[in-house]
Order: sequence, then structure tokens, then C-alpha cells
Amino acid sequence: MASGLIASSPLSWQRFAMSPPRPQVVSIALFNQNQVLLIERARTPMARHWTFPGGRVEQGEGLETAIRREIFEELQLELGDIAVSGPAPTAATGGQFDLTVFFADIATRDLDPDPAEIASFGWFDPRAELPRPTTPELEAVLTSILAKRS
Repeated sequence: MASGLIASSPLSWQRFAMSPPRPQVVSIALFNQNQVLLIERARTPMARHWTFPGGRVEQGEGLETAIRREIFEELQLELGDIAVSGPAPTAATGGQFDLTVFFADIATRDLDPDPAEIASFGWFDPRAELPRPTTPELEAVLTSILAKRS
């Protein structure tokens, strides 16, 4: 071919087509008196599964801004200092989202959960048995956070 292009079938182009980016989501492991807050999700995805609070990142919003907004909306809690744990394994969201996890120590257990988002919540020893069912990879993410907190 004179143009220098390599001939290929139309199917081979499909392999290289850009997939739309997965939506970004954030969550946070909140600790108080050596216990971690877990919420039972009230709606899909993963309704009735225990996990960290969090939610979707809105267009143009930074990750830290998003987690602060989500926690205020869901728990009426203003966060102080927070740390990023990093991206969670893709399996943590079933491959549907790109999840970034944060963690923080908070001084209060006085929370006002939004019942549209949170069916129930509790404080749990992070090294003991957690309530079931949990979202995928929750225990692996929690173990990673505990190592970073040490």
C-alpha cells in the first residue's frame, strides 16, 4: 500500500476503539475508637450489602471534593483530615466503576444517615468478622488501609 497504512479487517478496529471511561466513584473508611463505620446500602448497585460510605464523582469534581460532598449528603458529617488509600481493585465494583478509597479518623459517632442511601450502619472491629454480605473486595481494601494506618 502506497500510503503506508496496514490493511485490516473492520473487526480489528473494534479492538482498538476507545471504550467509554467508567464512572468514577469514591468511598471512605471512617474510624472511631479503633472501629470502622460500615453502611448497609439502601439502593442499587449492591443494595443490602455492607460497605464504606461514598458515591459517584460529579462531572468536573475532584476526588477529595466528591468524598467530602458524599459524606455530608449521606451522614451529615463534615470531614477533617483525610488520606487517600488509592484505587480499589476493579473487582471491588464488578468492573462497573473506577473506585478511589480514602480513610480518616473522626471524633464523633453522632451521624444522621440519609435513609434513601443507607438502610443501616454500624461500628465494627476491622480485624473481626464483618457483617454479611459485603461488597466485593471490601475486606482486602480494609486490610490495605489498616496497614497504611499502622
